[in-house]
Amino acid sequence: MQDVAGNEGQLLAQSNTIFQAWRAQWIVPVTMAVYDHRFAEAREMLAAAREELQAADMPADVREALAYLIILTECRVEWHPDSRGYTRQDYDTVLEQLNAPARTFLADCMRRSYLVFIRSNGTSDSHDELMRAEIEELLATLPEHLATPAWQQLARWAYEHNDMEILARAYEVFLELPGNTMAQAKWQRVSLMHGLLSGSATGADVRNYLALLHLKPQLREFRNEFWPKCNELGLVDAELEQMLASKEAAINGS
Repeated sequence: MQDVAGNEGQLLAQSNTIFQAWRAQWIVPVTMAVYDHRFAEAREMLAAAREELQAADMPADVREALAYLIILTECRVEWHPDSRGYTRQDYDTVLEQLNAPARTFLADCMRRSYLVFIRSNGTSDSHDELMRAEIEELLATLPEHLATPAWQQLARWAYEHNDMEILARAYEVFLELPGNTMAQAKWQRVSLMHGLLSGSATGADVRNYLALLHLKPQLREFRNEFWPKCNELGLVDAELEQMLASKEAAINGS
């Protein structure tokens, strides 16, 4: 990943500030609705965001970058397994939108990051087979602070492909660039993945991460991806089973 210096870097930082502020106002609420399985509400908010983007007065690179964010967000709303879901044709249509280079640098950074995100997800769902060389190529020209969306899904890709190096890099990214939301959970998630794959995870590691979970997708991933490995490593005891049951009741509202 590369850094951008000088005046070009300052302009990029200014554009990214506008981008992140718009994202926080218009897209984060959509994402939170998806996390809570309020899909009809998420669709309404996403439609409002599209209308706002069409009318907003902003730099061209920000507008182009946000158009890619809208594409990603629509996937997160519609492709969720408890929403509409998605087919291979849906997947290929989005790849066509993300494969062509963008006109501006900020937008192309976001395009590449979201393409890694989508292709990592598609690989998990057997619609694709993202390869390590493709990951390196897509991330090579990205400033590190603009690549963090990709690393959320890349950590999952690495866990599924037993790639300890990618997991270690994801851990470093979330330690250095934790973001404004769920900072501790992000790096502890990757740390737990690494420990489960290496066999070094302890019961305390599992409990510490489980204690941080408060969203349905976090719980679903823990139950489907991490819990079997916890059992395999002999980390599950009565205390941990009760902790998971209590967490599921709290998050699912039962």
